[in-house]
Amino acid sequence: MIHELWDLALLSYILGALAVVVIVRTVKKAPPLYRSVGLVFLLLGLIVVWTEDLFSMQLLTYFNSLMGLLALFFILPFMNAVIRIGLYDKTLSRMIGMNTSDVGALYKKTSFATYVLTIFLNVATVPVIVSAVRNKIRNFGTAFSQSFFTHSILRPYALVLFWSPTEILLALTLDTTGQNYLLLLPVLWLNSLLFLGIDWAWHKRKWGSMELHDASHNTFSTDNGRMKKKGLEMGAAILIFVVLVLIGSEALHLGFLLVVTIAIIPFSLVWALAIKKGKMFSTLGYHMAKQNTSKLHGLFFLFLSAGFFVELMPYTRPFEYINTIIQQIYTSNLYFLLFLVIGMFIFVLAFAGFHPLVTIALLVPFIDPFIQELTFGLSLTILSSAICTLMIGPFNVTPAVLGMYINMNPYKVSLKNIGFAFLFMMWNIVMAYGITLILR
Repeated sequence: MIHELWDLALLSYILGALAVVVIVRTVKKAPPLYRSVGLVFLLLGLIVVWTEDLFSMQLLTYFNSLMGLLALFFILPFMNAVIRIGLYDKTLSRMIGMNTSDVGALYKKTSFATYVLTIFLNVATVPVIVSAVRNKIRNFGTAFSQSFFTHSILRPYALVLFWSPTEILLALTLDTTGQNYLLLLPVLWLNSLLFLGIDWAWHKRKWGSMELHDASHNTFSTDNGRMKKKGLEMGAAILIFVVLVLIGSEALHLGFLLVVTIAIIPFSLVWALAIKKGKMFSTLGYHMAKQNTSKLHGLFFLFLSAGFFVELMPYTRPFEYINTIIQQIYTSNLYFLLFLVIGMFIFVLAFAGFHPLVTIALLVPFIDPFIQELTFGLSLTILSSAICTLMIGPFNVTPAVLGMYINMNPYKVSLKNIGFAFLFMMWNIVMAYGITLILR
C-alpha cells in the first residue's frame, strides 16, 4: 500500500524480490489447481524472458501488477469479524424461517438473506445459509436440496457482488477502465435487482405450491425490535462505507481498489467501537486474519505468477495475432461483437480454471488502446462477465465450498446456473452496447 501511495522505485524492486521468495515458499503449499495454473503462467513467463532476451533487474518489477488484490484478500477477515461479533449473521438466519409456509417464500427469504450477508461475509455466507435452511427442506430429498441451494445461494451471491464496493472484481474493473463508480452504480443496481426479482418470481411460480412440512416450526419467538435494529445497523453501515469509499477515491485521487483496501480495517474498528465491542473485534479480527493467511498460499502463488506473465505477454507473437483481430473488430465499429468476444473470453476461461481476476489482467493489454473511448461499455461487459463466473466457475471458491456442503461435484454445481449466468451476461452486454451508442 505504501508503494501504491508514493510509487517508490526502490520499494518496487524490494517487493519483486519478496515476491520471488513467496513464490518459492508457497509452491508446495498451494492447492493442486492453483499450483498447476500458477506453474503454467510462471513457465510461460520464463520462456518469454529466455526467447526475447529480457534478462535484467527490471524483471523484479513485473511481479507487482496483482499485489493490490492480495492486499485486499489479506484484510477482508476484519470485515467478517465485525459481522460475527455483532451477531448480524445469526439475526438474518433467524429471520429466514419466520412466518414461512411454502418453499417459494422460503426461497425468496433465503435468497434475500444471502444477498445481504454476502456484502460482508462473502464466501462465509455459504455455511451460514446452508446450516440455517437445511432442516427446513430435508423432507424434499437430496436432489431438490441441491437445486434449492445452488440457486438460492449462488445467484444472489453473484448479483450483490455485481455492485458491492468490497468486491475485488468490481474494484479491479474500475481500476482497469477508469470508470467512475457513482456513474456506473445506477445501472449495476438496476440489473442486479431486476434479475433478483426475476429469479424470485420464477421460483415462486415453480415452488410456491409446495408446502413446508415443518411449517409449524418456522415462527420463532424473536424480539422483532432487536432484529429491526440489527437490520438498520447493517443498512446504515453499507451506505456509510459506500459513501466513504466514493469520497476517498475522488478526494484523494486514488484507485478504487486501494481506497477499499485502506478503508476496511479502520471502518470495521469504528463500527465495532460503535456497538461497544472494540476489544472483542481486535481479538477475533487478529485470529481470523491469522487463520486466513494459511488459506492464501494458493492465491499468492497464482496471482504473483500470473502478474509476472501478464507483464511479459505483450512481448509474445500470439499477443500480436490476437491483438490484430481485436483491433480490427474495434476499428470496424462492431462494438457489440467486441463486447461479446470479451465477455465470452472471460466466461469460457472460467471453466478452464482461470480465475476472472487473472483473465481481466490478461485482457488489459488488448483493450488498452480504446479503453478511454469505450469506458462505460467495457466496464459493464467485463464486470458482468466476471461476476457470472462466481456462479458457473467450477474452480471458483464459492461453487466449490457450496459443493462440499451439499455433497455435489463443483462442475454439477456450476451447470445448475449456467443458463441464468449466460442470460445475465448477455443482458448486460446488450445494455453496454446500447449505452455506448448513446454516449458516442
